[in-house]
Amino acid sequence: MKTRPSFVSHIRVVFAALLLAGLPMSDLLRAEDAPKPAQGWSVTPLLPADTLAVVTVVNSKQSLEQFQQTGLWNIYNNPDVQRAFQGPLSAAQMAIFFAETQGGFKLKPILNYFSQGEITLALLGVEKKADAGRNIPDLLLSIQARDQIGPMMDELNKRLDQLKAAAAGQLGTVQVPVGNMVVNKVVLQGLPMGPLTVNYAQCDGNLLLTFGEGRLERLLAMREKFKDAAPKPVDGQQPEVLAQDPAYQKVLQKMGPDMTLLAYLNVAALVKNPVFEALPKTDQQKREWQAAGLDGIRALAYGNAIKDKGIRETFYIDAPAATRRGLLTLAEGAGVPPEALFVAPRNSLVAAAVRVSPETVLDRLLEIAAIQDPNARQQADAALVALGQQLKIDVKKELLSALTGQATFSLAMIAHHPKLPLAFPQPLLTMGIKDVAALKNVLAAVRNTMKDNNFDFAESPIGETEIVTARERFAEGRDPGQICYAIDKKDIVFSLYPLALREELARRGGTASMDPAKSTAATLADDPDFKAARACLSSQPQAMLYIDTGALAVAAYDILVPVAQLRERNAQVDIAALPTSDVLLKNLGGTVFGFSSDPDGIIAEGYSPTGALSVLAIGGTAAVRQWRMNRGQQGMGGGPEAQRAKQIGEQIARDLKAYAAENNGNLPAAIKDLQPKYLQDVGPDVLDNVVYRGKQDAANKVVAHSSEKVPGPITIVLQDGAVAQIQRSLLGKVLTEGYTPPPPGAGRNRRGPATNQTPVKPPKPPEF
Repeated sequence: MKTRPSFVSHIRVVFAALLLAGLPMSDLLRAEDAPKPAQGWSVTPLLPADTLAVVTVVNSKQSLEQFQQTGLWNIYNNPDVQRAFQGPLSAAQMAIFFAETQGGFKLKPILNYFSQGEITLALLGVEKKADAGRNIPDLLLSIQARDQIGPMMDELNKRLDQLKAAAAGQLGTVQVPVGNMVVNKVVLQGLPMGPLTVNYAQCDGNLLLTFGEGRLERLLAMREKFKDAAPKPVDGQQPEVLAQDPAYQKVLQKMGPDMTLLAYLNVAALVKNPVFEALPKTDQQKREWQAAGLDGIRALAYGNAIKDKGIRETFYIDAPAATRRGLLTLAEGAGVPPEALFVAPRNSLVAAAVRVSPETVLDRLLEIAAIQDPNARQQADAALVALGQQLKIDVKKELLSALTGQATFSLAMIAHHPKLPLAFPQPLLTMGIKDVAALKNVLAAVRNTMKDNNFDFAESPIGETEIVTARERFAEGRDPGQICYAIDKKDIVFSLYPLALREELARRGGTASMDPAKSTAATLADDPDFKAARACLSSQPQAMLYIDTGALAVAAYDILVPVAQLRERNAQVDIAALPTSDVLLKNLGGTVFGFSSDPDGIIAEGYSPTGALSVLAIGGTAAVRQWRMNRGQQGMGGGPEAQRAKQIGEQIARDLKAYAAENNGNLPAAIKDLQPKYLQDVGPDVLDNVVYRGKQDAANKVVAHSSEKVPGPITIVLQDGAVAQIQRSLLGKVLTEGYTPPPPGAGRNRRGPATNQTPVKPPKPPEF
């Protein structure tokens, strides 16, 4: 039985983006080395002011050159990595060769057209309707080919001529003069949704393509109007182009001059567009919009720039303070001091810091709750009074006023010995104290109350400090809950177990005796990866997050790759040729994100070796894959694959029964021996995924089952001819003990899906 290639799949995910970049070999990504005259123009600022969305690569040539300096490119370009992935790379190159041969083109010149300057894709509108009544998006594509515009237009016209010859009269072209230029209209007839019109033109080094009448003509008119002077906002007048829109101007300002990619969503135009019907209609929907703060957002934007070995990213919500409502107001507050994260342990895998006023947060939350329920503030005040009576304190006065609102969380791995760097994760939450006496009074009140509610308390003195541990007395069916805390000067530190607090107090007191390079007394201020990533953030945020991407990647690599080399062999990826984790350690650093607000809007700014979007994409892909596998394991109704497997199992059972009737009750030595007389509709690729066990000694024993390498539930064929589907984890037990169907209605229980099988008859004597 073959093992599922799970580890290989994980490795493939890590290098997926790199493989895409390397399909046509690295030289295909590079533009010509010879200097070229500056040509072309920026289309995005001249788009209509009501443009719904736009994505722009500011300078594709420069972006490619910068990407080849990043850590990701260095990892991909490593000779060992290239050798390990030689199989899929060669297959991709062969596929490109065949595509070029069949299509009669060369990919390298085409890529060269796209690697000269700006590339823009915009959604201009959705008002036009097809014959079937569906809305057709008006799209624009601009390629700044610069001095490659001539060869690019020749290639485009050549392909259009070929398409026109193959369209049998369904494709027509018309040339319309517009000023000194010509707009080419290509009309494709015979489509179910009606005729499709594409307009394209060459303008000063740019190739422009649009769907929608008049869109291209308007853009060319704006090009002529603002050819000599860049458009500027005009007070008291509606903006004509995006460059005059205040929201777009703010986006450019926040992204900075080094931006290489911009994604801009015009929220104000989207909600006004009647096609989307985005505006709330009922009173409840209006309250939800106000609570979320959506009515105060003008635009959303994302931009990135390649810096050093990583990617600097900016997420921006254009929501001016004057119109900011609901949840968005929680982002307001003072910035986190730079030392807030610097004091976290140097070996922190994850660290975060935030600074918010407890009184302000409570007040904002009550305001948001009052949008849904006008009595929310009164109910909250009553709840605080009741809690205060129980604790015998004034909660609002003593608890909220006792804390500064600054908090730091860290998850460190304390490894004391270089030969055996094993450790248990040590989570720590540190909160600043404004009034130590008031906080101690609150803790004493909470402690007295919890003593009467199933909790025991223990104290452990550490010098002048005391570690207090609260632990459940009784826990039914689980480990008892536990929380520890210690007050150190102006901080209160929480953890799940006392050892973490002892390590932290020793680190703060400088009493830890270790190798200085790995000392627990060291802080993130001594971590070069953290310092390099933090230096790329320009603002002083209200909240910060640090992730040691390199350490996590190296740990995962060092665990997964050796196990994969022991357990798996893959025809496509040579796992044995993969390099040591040094290649990751040298090229992956830390990830830092900061969250802040200003009078213009809310900003999330970050720097990482791979980019937040790539991490989200990989995580989303893995989540979708796991969801599909889980759905397939839920049983017969999990999807078409499970239904198809059941049908094949039933066909095998019928044909085995017919074979046994003709051969004195004997079964074939191999499942393929049934062919060609039986299983006529089952191909060899299907039978390769069937494990045949032959005749059994009991009616409920398994004669054949689907292979474990096929996702979804396991389909089994029993000696008595019944067919069922079981969870993958039950296969070993069923093969040994036989299959007993659960009672009717027992398909699911509190723990989730059970065996999930088709109804089968009780076991009976063998029929084969």
